[in-house]
Amino acid sequence: MGVRAPRDVGASGRSPYAPADQANGVVQGTFSDEQVSAPFPFCGWFNVSLWASYSTGLTTTAGSLTAVAGTVGSIAKGNSIKATNVPPGTTIQGVSGSNLTLYIPPITISGKTKVGLAKITNLDSTIGLVGATVTGPGVPSGTTVVSVDTAAVVPNGTADPILGTITISNTITETTDDDTPSPFVFVRNGNAITTTGADANAVFVGNELTFTGTVQLERSFDGGSTWIPCYAWQGGSQLKWTAAMSTEFLEPEKGVLYRLNCIAYTSGTINYRISTTAQAAGTSSGPL
Repeated sequence: MGVRAPRDVGASGRSPYAPADQANGVVQGTFSDEQVSAPFPFCGWFNVSLWASYSTGLTTTAGSLTAVAGTVGSIAKGNSIKATNVPPGTTIQGVSGSNLTLYIPPITISGKTKVGLAKITNLDSTIGLVGATVTGPGVPSGTTVVSVDTAAVVPNGTADPILGTITISNTITETTDDDTPSPFVFVRNGNAITTTGADANAVFVGNELTFTGTVQLERSFDGGSTWIPCYAWQGGSQLKWTAAMSTEFLEPEKGVLYRLNCIAYTSGTINYRISTTAQAAGTSSGPL
């Protein structure tokens, strides 16, 4: 059972990216000046992350791994891309002027097979699988996806779930005896890009993207009236950062508030996140 948070302090908030983000205690946002985050009480383990990002337009062409950035800026090979027109986890494999070569990450989907049939059934996603190389139990080397016979439908308020079926280029050589689903790995190609058009606010993240500023971790023992800069274990250095970082900390005492304080800012987008999950949250909504 959670411990109630001090007045004027949010607690047990879900991430705006739920359900993909499972944390049930989250403070996150961006710094664009000398500012502080909202305070949050943690007891137990919690994560702290800072990272730079760059936002610009991204124009894709369905079936193609070549996209065009609105403004390249510091975008570089290896950067990750968050955009509506590309699958989650997409990265940049190459940069030539404003043209970007995309890399689509492999995806694992569970399905069912039968010996002697060139089919995989009971898939909960079939988007962009045509042409993908597939590996898994009983799948011969070099097998690819020939077609989507039944497109999977994710359940929502207006549609019932439909499990998908695909045809592959080779027949299955072995399968489980109890007809349970098995994991299959799909290495996708340009067919995973299904939209022709522009996302005006694609977000790029990577080590080449930087900010100029200083952010320090602080905590309060008196409900937020007094804020003390945090230091590493055993009297080590102060916990403040001038570049991207992501780590975790342990707080043994209930009711201690934490926040991030951007004490110096010059340029760039500084994203921040403090979070914890389940019993480790140690708080619940509402004032004392």
